[in-house]
Amino acid sequence: MPAVYIARLLLMRCMLEELAWSAQVPDLAHLIRREDIPRAPQRLPRALTPQQDQLIQQELLRRNDLPSNVLLLMRHTGMRIGNVSILPTIASTMPARIGGPFTFLSAS
Repeated sequence: MPAVYIARLLLMRCMLEELAWSAQVPDLAHLIRREDIPRAPQRLPRALTPQQDQLIQQELLRRNDLPSNVLLLMRHTGMRIGNVSILPTIASTMPARIGGPFTFLSAS
């Protein structure tokens, strides 16, 4: 309900400002000040339930394609998207004796 309350206050403030301009009553524009309007509550992300997590894991394993494998890699290692995005560059610069370019990481 705080969001509805905030929206109504903002609407009322706009109406008073419009009325102040059109009726030439400048005091109306200052009845509701910016500091009178509370900030909207910040919503935090929710954690997945164990059941949801298991279903996602099973679906990623079932698909067995590049995007799914990348997501599995990220989930199991804690890698971030930025780290995963540079893997093809790192892999292509590795010497052939270590394994050479990893073609499974190419974005083709």
